[in-house]
Amino acid sequence: MGLDAGADREWLLYWTARDRPVPCSRVPVLAGWADLDQREADACITARHPILIDPQYRIDPVLARFLTASRFPWLAEGTREAYAKDYRLFFSFLWQRGKYWHEADPDDLLDWESWRRRTQPGRRIGGSKWQRELAALRLLYEWAEKKGHIGRSPVLVHAVRLRDGGTVMAADQAPRDVRCSDVKWVTPRTYRLWRDTGLLGYDISGEPDPSWRGRNDGRNAACTDLLFSSGLRLREGGCLLTLEVPAAVAGHCYYEGSVAGAVAKRRERMFYAPAAALRRVGGYVATTRAEAIRRAQRHGRKAAAARTFPAALTRIRASCEHLRRSSSTGRPSPGSPIT
Repeated sequence: MGLDAGADREWLLYWTARDRPVPCSRVPVLAGWADLDQREADACITARHPILIDPQYRIDPVLARFLTASRFPWLAEGTREAYAKDYRLFFSFLWQRGKYWHEADPDDLLDWESWRRRTQPGRRIGGSKWQRELAALRLLYEWAEKKGHIGRSPVLVHAVRLRDGGTVMAADQAPRDVRCSDVKWVTPRTYRLWRDTGLLGYDISGEPDPSWRGRNDGRNAACTDLLFSSGLRLREGGCLLTLEVPAAVAGHCYYEGSVAGAVAKRRERMFYAPAAALRRVGGYVATTRAEAIRRAQRHGRKAAAARTFPAALTRIRASCEHLRRSSSTGRPSPGSPIT
C-alpha cells in the first residue's frame, strides 16, 4: 500500500498494490499474510483500491462494503481515485467537528461547501470541482440510506422537470457556475514554439540556447509530439509500450494504434498518429532510449527489474502474445496505415 496523506486529526487514505512482497520477517504481525494478493482477490479488492482509515486507525466495515459492493467499483479508475480523496477530506472535516462520517447532516454539508468554496484560504475550488465532490458524497450517502445504515442523506435533493416532460433529482447545493467547456486552443505553430524553447533548449530565434540545462529532451519532445498530434490523454500516452506505438511506414500520413482498456476510460479505443510524430518517437527509441537500455544492462539493472517485477513482466509477455495472435487472425494490429 502507498500512503496518500494523513495526520492525527485526519483520515488516512491508502491504495492497494499487487506483486509487492509482504515483509513477514521484519514485521511479525504480518506472519501468515504472505498470500495477501490472493486474499484481496477473493474479497473482490483490485489493485489501486482505496482503503480509508479513521484517525483512531480503524477501518469502518460499512465503508469497506461501499468501496467493494456498490456502484463505486464500476466507476472509471480516475473517478474512483478522485472520489476517494474527496471522502478523506470530508470525513476529516467531520472528525474535527466531533462527528463520524455517518453522522453528517445537511448543515455539515452547507458548512463544508462554505469552507471549500468561500472561506478556505488560498485554496478555494470552483463550480466544476464542487459538482464532483457533491456527486461523490451523494453516491455514498444515498447508498448508505438505501441500505439502512443512516436515517437520511445529508445531500438534499429536489425534482427538476426536463424539457421532454420527465423529471430528475438534482442536489439542492448543485453549483450554478459550472463551465460546460473551458477549451483553450493551441495552434501547431504555438505548440512547436513551446516545445522547441521549453523542451529542446532553443531560443526564440531557433538557435541552441547555451544556458540550457535540460535532460531527456528527445524523450520529452517525442512524448508531447505524440500526445499533441493524436489526442491521447497523458495517462494513455505515458502507459504505451514500444510495441503498441505504430511504426511509421513510408508513403502514409497517419497510422492506427490502440489503447488498452485498462488504461483508457472503461474500454479499449483506437487512436491515429501522424507519421512525423511517430518518426520522432522512433528516433528516440533507436538512439537515446537504446543507449539507456545498454547502460542499464551493463550495470545489471534489467536483471534486477526482472527479479523484482516477475508478474508484471509475465503480463507484458502475455500482451505481446495477444498482439501477435490478433494480427494473425486478421484484426488490425498496432501500426496499421490509414490510406
